Amino acid sequence: MDPDAGGLTIHALIEAQAAKTPDRIAVVSAARALTYRRLNEEANRLARAMIRQGGPGDLPIVVGCSQGAAKIVALLAALKAGRVVASLDLSDPPARTRSTLEALEARVIVIDHNDRAAARTLVADDDCLINLDALPEDEAVDDLRLPVRAEALARIALTSGSSGEPKGIMQTHRTTLFGAIERNNAVHLCSEDALLVGTSAYTELWRPLLVGATLYLFDFKGDDMICLRRWIDEARISIFRSTPSIFRQLVATLALHDSAKKNGGRNLFPSLRVIEMMGESLSWECVRLYQKHFGRECILVNFLGSKEVLDYRIYYMDHGTRITNGAVPAGFPLGGASVAVVDEEGKRVEQGTTGEIAVKTPSMCLGYWRRPDLTDERFQRDSADGDRMYLTGDRGFLMPDNCLVYVGRQDSTVKIRGHRVDVNYLERVLRDLESVAEVVVVVKDTEHPDPGLVAFVVARAPEGLTELDVRHYLGRRLPNFMIPSEFVFLEKMPTTAMGKTDRERLRSLAPVSQPQTEPTPLPCAPFEAEIAAIWAQVLNRDHIGIQDNFFELGGDSLMIMQVSARLQERFDIDFPLSILFERPTVKRLAHYVFESVHASPEDRRVKHRRIPRRSVNRTSV
Repeated sequence: MDPDAGGLTIHALIEAQAAKTPDRIAVVSAARALTYRRLNEEANRLARAMIRQGGPGDLPIVVGCSQGAAKIVALLAALKAGRVVASLDLSDPPARTRSTLEALEARVIVIDHNDRAAARTLVADDDCLINLDALPEDEAVDDLRLPVRAEALARIALTSGSSGEPKGIMQTHRTTLFGAIERNNAVHLCSEDALLVGTSAYTELWRPLLVGATLYLFDFKGDDMICLRRWIDEARISIFRSTPSIFRQLVATLALHDSAKKNGGRNLFPSLRVIEMMGESLSWECVRLYQKHFGRECILVNFLGSKEVLDYRIYYMDHGTRITNGAVPAGFPLGGASVAVVDEEGKRVEQGTTGEIAVKTPSMCLGYWRRPDLTDERFQRDSADGDRMYLTGDRGFLMPDNCLVYVGRQDSTVKIRGHRVDVNYLERVLRDLESVAEVVVVVKDTEHPDPGLVAFVVARAPEGLTELDVRHYLGRRLPNFMIPSEFVFLEKMPTTAMGKTDRERLRSLAPVSQPQTEPTPLPCAPFEAEIAAIWAQVLNRDHIGIQDNFFELGGDSLMIMQVSARLQERFDIDFPLSILFERPTVKRLAHYVFESVHASPEDRRVKHRRIPRRSVNRTSV
């Protein structure tokens, strides 16, 4: 299919497919399956209701349906009605959802019975709701055939980006169709395929429906990996689109399952011919997992893109792909997209030099909804030829063969104790630790002039990794200022509906810096002075305050051992290494030393048992 064919729209192509193969299964979700005929007819009924009740035609209609099949009916209906649509997760905090509705200026929400209660708290009355499950039974089901232009605004894609503030990205019928067709052409998606994607996807929803294939909608946020395996097996999924986070979780779960069954985990899904990776940086560890567990008939494809320009780079891998150091390449141009790497002044940099990635593509969006300032900032004219280009905020460099290597976000660097730390690089180093299955590093106290880093870690074995292990490992590879001040161990990483790691949720789990509730004041000032002196020697610092945090000052596992040995020698007390994790300031540690020195011999023997080890404390999300 030619993406440059003028005048085509997604809904017109799906209508043609429904006429051609009316009884073929089009969409499968956890709750129901729809044939092409049923999908088209239900969308036609809802489109007519949108025209009657949707309010002013230039304002978006919000789709709040959480159930997969109902959601795609609503999205298709909006295209048929010529209305701009935006999708909202009504399970998000109400205050955030209301703020987004106000920014969109939306007056109408499309729901089904499952979402009515949540939606009712967001609107003034029921006239602002269109219930997909309560449409008139005698509503016409034939195609509307309204004159919808391919250049018309079709969707406002909501994204919070790195700032956390919602942005609305304006996509037209043509840009969405172009992106869908280019992705299909890249993997030769045809009518015999079954494509599995997350329920929060958009462009991917239309891909199989354009060619008569079947779309499987999986709830990555609500269902587990064993359920995902059953779907892929039983439905004989041939193309699986996922984030690296979900892929790693799936393989880890299945590897344990197959190991228990003595299966070896080889060639997990014989029907699978393409695994598409998107949304996050792909590591070579994912490539190793693919080569170990999936058959030679299956290929791994890395896509790089954003909602502003959709996918614009692609990199194919198979069992012959050589694993190297560094990042997995973002690859080569997809469709008509072109890339330039520019400096801070917007000028092109030399090959091999890292800069900001700028993109020109036919699937570029119009800009940001009601944000002309942000649109002008991110969408600029290329100084070389005057064409419109999008400044992605991503960093990368071009290799001699025009292959693009993605390095990370420009906003992934943070200043820690006067040094710039690349969070992406820190995560890559942590992933190289064999006992680590997943890791995400976030910045806490971002308003503080000297913010801290928190590492969230999922270990391969439940009790196979401690904070001391990780600190010791990092201490041999990184300078002190790059080592996170806090480590939180999780059973699994929280993910968004798209399957991406939910970094906002992780920030809410980060330990909060609050004034410590101190024990009753004790006469331990001399202990404070001696402890501070030992810290100053070990940390090579001139001054140590009684509220300074050992780890924020650069303390690592080797230094913990030195401090422990010196304190034991100086005060003749037991000093377990875990004590510094629990009492990381001079003041709090002095209380422990005072109590230990003045404890009875029996109390000394059991003293350390009363202090919980943070290194084995695991948080469930």
